[in-house]
Amino acid sequence: MPRQRKGNTASKAKAAAESPTQTETTNTIDTNSVRKGFKMPLTPDQIKSIYAKRRTKGLYAEKLVEFLGSGEAGINVREEWPTDFGWDEEKPEGERGKLASTLKQGFENVKSKSGAPEGSEAVDVMVEGEKVYLVNKVLAAELAGIEPEPVEA
Repeated sequence: MPRQRKGNTASKAKAAAESPTQTETTNTIDTNSVRKGFKMPLTPDQIKSIYAKRRTKGLYAEKLVEFLGSGEAGINVREEWPTDFGWDEEKPEGERGKLASTLKQGFENVKSKSGAPEGSEAVDVMVEGEKVYLVNKVLAAELAGIEPEPVEA
């Protein structure tokens, strides 16, 4: 047999009597004081900042696959995907966006996983200041007309 709660039923009845019913609350709303729109909507810069710092599962893998499928030899990650990996030098520290080292580590982690996208072993992730580059070693070597370095699988 299930246990029943111990409690003072008199206090429950008193609380129920003191709280207004739904019909009482709807009658007390002043329709003239209801505002249209929001008091403090987000600015485009605030929205961009929020998106720059968010975490999305599988984002690095998705972007790496997109890069590999593009046929480009190399890209600047922040310029290519500014809403995902934005950086604003003018903002105070902590609000600028993801650090370059964080981006590099994210792409390197995807490459090292057992289910890494095909061809990811041919991608170099390079950091220069706060810029992060993805370079397809095979395509870059073809463009430069040199023999590509052997790619470790």
